[in-house]
Amino acid sequence: MLFENTSLLIWWIICTYITAQIFLGIYDGLKGVNEELTNRLHKRLNDIIHRVRVEKVETTYYWYDHDDNCFLGQGSTDEEIINSLKARFPDHIFYLPTNHFVSRGTDWKPKLSSIDPRQLTDKS
Repeated sequence: MLFENTSLLIWWIICTYITAQIFLGIYDGLKGVNEELTNRLHKRLNDIIHRVRVEKVETTYYWYDHDDNCFLGQGSTDEEIINSLKARFPDHIFYLPTNHFVSRGTDWKPKLSSIDPRQLTDKS
């Protein structure tokens, strides 16, 4: 017989229960940390990715963030605006209405995007 007496069975049950509770506590803690890191990542991505809305007044173009209407830059050409964005937002990504994007990764030259910026969901 596996358990010679009842006290060994009770101790085995108690130890198994405590061990299971420890592992469940560790799992819940890691799950909470994972959710926090995921939320931080989403917030950071929302902060650095901009869908650009362009307005033209006479000969000047104004770039705004499509989601929060925040002013991004202005100039008479896209290149002029991009030059000002380099200094203000060195690590950001800008999706243009022309289905192009610019960032430090593209050496600040517009590159055709495989993602249509109109398909991106609104920031929340």
